[in-house]
This record gives sequence, C-alpha cells and structure tokens, in this order.
Amino acid sequence: HSFGSDYILGEDDNGSLWIGMRQGGLIKRDTNGHINRFYDSKHKEFNQVVIQIYKTNDGIIWIGTEADGLYYLDPVTQKISQAYFIANQIFSMREDTFNSLWVGTLGGGLLRFNKTRDSVTHFKTDPMDTASISSNTILAIHEDTNGILWLGTGIGLNKFDRKTGKFTHYTERD
Repeated sequence: HSFGSDYILGEDDNGSLWIGMRQGGLIKRDTNGHINRFYDSKHKEFNQVVIQIYKTNDGIIWIGTEADGLYYLDPVTQKISQAYFIANQIFSMREDTFNSLWVGTLGGGLLRFNKTRDSVTHFKTDPMDTASISSNTILAIHEDTNGILWLGTGIGLNKFDRKTGKFTHYTERD
C-alpha cells in the first residue's frame, strides 16, 4: 500500500498507524502490516476525507473530516457514527481536564462537546462583541497546567475564560 498522498494521522499505544485516506476513509495498519478498514452503523465503508483524529480518555476515537463534520469510532463495535455536522474542515481537537472535547475548524469557529451532558456549544466571531473569539479559524488548542484554554487562531492567540465564556485576544503587538 502506498501512503504517499494520504494523511498519517498518528500512532496508537500498540504501534499501529492510523491513516486518513485522501480519497476518503480511515484505515489502521498494525505492526504486522495488516490493514483494518472501518464501517458506519449501516455497514457501509466510511468514506469521508479524514483530516484529524484524537483519542479521548474514555477510549473513543474522534474523527475530524474535511467537510462533513465530526465522527467517532465506538471502541466496542468498531463502527463509525457522526457526532456533529459542520461544513468546515476540522483542523484541531483537544480534551480538557473537565472531559470536554474542543474542536477547532477552518472558518467554522470553535466547538465544545460536553460529553457528560451530551451538549455542544458553538463559539464564533461576533464583530459586535470584542470578547468573542477573534477568528473562526482555529489552528491549535492547548490547555495549560492551570486549566486555561489557549487557542491559536487565524489572526492571533486567544485565552478563554471558562467562568465568563469570554475570550481575550493577543496579537504580535502584545
């Protein structure tokens, strides 16, 4: 198998490579060279273009696609299901200390999945609100040792205040 134009997304604890196929699909190549393909709940081969994967502490593998939203791979059934549709490419993911999954998109803003409550909060730029996120392009998500969420956006760094739900913006001028 040639993986030249595909995305090698990561290596798991067992040494298997997870590969997002450019023509669509997700495969896992184990250390013996065996290939696993994944299917949806209707037993059809999963064929979305996969850009990003992220494993949360509960063992679920989250799959960010190019233009069809967020999916997850059930570790028991090994089936892929859609968790949330957004027409923007999913570019970054991070689980925080509160077990929420943060998802950054290219142009679609920031999503917070509260897995405990099974709810989604969508943060987008609001030109009328200087405390909204500064850009709808989220390139990187990081939580520091103090639990502060930092976001690398298309136009600078943002710090998220969980208590107020407000963002502080930092640019090269700061």
